[in-house]
Amino acid sequence: HTEAIERPDPALVLDPFMGTGTTALAAMRLGRRCVGTELSEDYLGQARKRLSEQSLPLPLVGTPSGHQES
Repeated sequence: HTEAIERPDPALVLDPFMGTGTTALAAMRLGRRCVGTELSEDYLGQARKRLSEQSLPLPLVGTPSGHQES
């Protein structure tokens, strides 16, 4: 079982190794806020694409390695 599913109160999920965003997606589907970091630009790009395809309000901020977004 997962504690997040049982806890009705809002929570903040921290994912220091975000990868493709699976934890962020699950957190947001459960009504939690999520902060994630990822060093790999490839994984970060996959996470951004994956999360932006959801019909949830997903604020995506920051850019990898200080690069400008286009």
